[in-house]
Amino acid sequence: MPIDDPAATFRSALRQRGHVLAVLECATDPTMIGDMQALRLCAERAAGEVLLELVRRADTGGVTRLLVENGISRDLAGRWQRLGAMPADEFERKLEKRRALAIAGKTNDAPARAQVME
Repeated sequence: MPIDDPAATFRSALRQRGHVLAVLECATDPTMIGDMQALRLCAERAAGEVLLELVRRADTGGVTRLLVENGISRDLAGRWQRLGAMPADEFERKLEKRRALAIAGKTNDAPARAQVME
């Protein structure tokens, strides 16, 4: 699906991700942590889809500009693009696995918490 305003869509995904990471900072309930991790992955997938759309348009300058303006590393952007390119059924399985691990208390979201954007 074409994206009319990639920059606005990207910023919206980043805002959602930032809100989720803020909740994760204080979450203690395993179910809530699992749900927040799933929402974070959804926001990161949306950001990755925007980046992939720009690449499809051959707008590498647009990709670079979005990353620089928002302080996103190329490594993180690459991870988001992999999420964005993932088939929907595979992504859903990833979300369910992430939730199940969190509910079982077998996940540590410290790396994601360290990525909270200012």
